[in-house]
Amino acid sequence: MFGIDIYLQTHTILRLDLTLSLDHKTNAPALYLSTHKMTSNLSPKLPLSADKPVLWGSLFGAGLALAVTEASQAHTGPIVVALSNPRQLQILANEINFFLGDKTAHLAQLFPDWETLAYDLFSPHQEITSARLSMLAAMPKMQRGIILTATETLLHRLPPLDYVLGHSFDLKTGEQVDILQLRERLTHVGYHAVNQVLTPGEYAVRGGIVDIFAMGTKQPFRLDMFGDEIESIRYFDPQTQLSTETTSEISLLPAREIPFTEAGIEIFRNAFRAEFEGDPSKQLVYEETSKGNPTPGIEYYLPLFYEQTATLFDYLPENSLFVLESDHQNNAQNIVAQIKDRYANRRHDINRKILAPDRLYIDQTEYSAALNTHAQVIHFGQTNKNVDWRANFEAPSDYSIDVKAPLPYQAFAERLRNKTHPILIAVETSGRKEALSGALIEHELLPDPVASWAEFTRANNKLSIVVAPLDRGLRLSTPALEIITEGQLYGEKVFQRRQRKRSTAQDPEAIIRSLAELQVDAPVVHIDHGVGRYQGLQVLNVDGYDEEFLTIDYQDGDKLYVPIQS
Repeated sequence: MFGIDIYLQTHTILRLDLTLSLDHKTNAPALYLSTHKMTSNLSPKLPLSADKPVLWGSLFGAGLALAVTEASQAHTGPIVVALSNPRQLQILANEINFFLGDKTAHLAQLFPDWETLAYDLFSPHQEITSARLSMLAAMPKMQRGIILTATETLLHRLPPLDYVLGHSFDLKTGEQVDILQLRERLTHVGYHAVNQVLTPGEYAVRGGIVDIFAMGTKQPFRLDMFGDEIESIRYFDPQTQLSTETTSEISLLPAREIPFTEAGIEIFRNAFRAEFEGDPSKQLVYEETSKGNPTPGIEYYLPLFYEQTATLFDYLPENSLFVLESDHQNNAQNIVAQIKDRYANRRHDINRKILAPDRLYIDQTEYSAALNTHAQVIHFGQTNKNVDWRANFEAPSDYSIDVKAPLPYQAFAERLRNKTHPILIAVETSGRKEALSGALIEHELLPDPVASWAEFTRANNKLSIVVAPLDRGLRLSTPALEIITEGQLYGEKVFQRRQRKRSTAQDPEAIIRSLAELQVDAPVVHIDHGVGRYQGLQVLNVDGYDEEFLTIDYQDGDKLYVPIQS
């Protein structure tokens, strides 16, 4: 029995169990997930303060993701996970969503930061702004779910709630809409008029057709007008212009976190003159904003556009549960110190006056006070602290493949053969699943393919394989089971999985992870020379230096030598 006790204030309110039992049909061990309340103290509205945070320990590998996943199934409110390293957020999101599987209502979502440094002279990518506005609009009504964000984002001042919600509107089929008024309304909330929409925040009008790429959506949509009536709303591919699916209603969010309206600009002008001494007409940001032109980096003047700002804490429901790193207070303090250093280096530019850090970020005292209005969990990862709950996780094992060995997978296969507990191997693509399965078959091991974590836990397979973007492994001691990832086989790598969709056609990670995946005589495709057969590695002397090359045979005895570095 593997259990998680979560404490709010001083009492246990829920318990999460992983139970190993016997499958009724096969009488074989199978892993089942179950949740149940320990007491009846869990109410829809959690207390506004907690006597002390709950401490979790021994969360090795993907252990934090599994613990958060289980907590989300029992907690009656959103869960907010904050990390100091923004690059780790996508890794954690992939892990959580893998464990959640088809529980789509509770999938982990990233609330991204701007991906800029304080006082940078360029603005966030429009797709980042789109994702942020979409989540800000949804958060106040959020009943369940997991939000992942950076510690710095918790410190950042944001637009007030009434801006995001007050500048949003809906369009429905059958609705009467004057196209000229719609254009004015779109411009009013920050959308740009273009010839062809490509990115969020753009719109185009061509006779009775209006194309809009709404913030918070993955595809633009097309309004087919019949006079002043919306006859249909269709999503379409901006590259091919081909329609995909239809909808009867669409919601439009503002295009920016800053209101470039007449009222917003007037508030900015008055606030700028009150904030900074001297002639404002000599400041480019003041002059361009007065004309309605957003300059790069205008986001770092956000507080000047509002009478009052908000933070992420203001958007979240009161019953949100925060999952924080053990050193989150020190991380927040270091972030504020770095921002102050950047301010000190840039404050002397007389041509671009900047706001003080306390105008853009909350301080340590405000941060602590905001957190104390919510229940908290502090996780210690791999440390041996005194904790309220210690997980039955162990550090993932190293299964490094020796690519230069005559049989690279022999040692790995032997270790798998000697295991008695269920093992799940996670690979990132279907192609690598076939390659790894083929390598194991050579050693008389046949992994059973599964589609999800839930299928693995229901099955009675000793060895399974799944396509999943997992970077970190997982090893439970009770009940015994293990997840092995490609990072454990081929070495740790930092994967830059962007939130924006990227093409994998030329992505080396999507093609080959390791030379150990290649077998002699295996067909391979060179991007320039086409299909050939791999003939192993060969050392050639080039310009007096010995270099290692992949050898590929082609028709009529032609050979291609590819540098191993390529």
